[in-house]
Amino acid sequence: MRNKLIISFFCVLLAVCALAWLFIPDKYYSEREKRTLAQKPAFTAAASSPVSLAISWKPTLSIRFRSATNG
Repeated sequence: MRNKLIISFFCVLLAVCALAWLFIPDKYYSEREKRTLAQKPAFTAAASSPVSLAISWKPTLSIRFRSATNG
């Protein structure tokens, strides 16, 4: 019984956090950095395909994981 209570509490906590993340508005301006923040792109089914993800991440990964010989 106690195990079910802990599991259900954890599931409710996850659901509340997920719903809060969906409904809390994004920040558009950073007071600390004094600039407008970049916004996350809108979700589309075409943009979430594995091929489009690989194409969009390729430039970022090549910059972040540059080998020592490439400079």
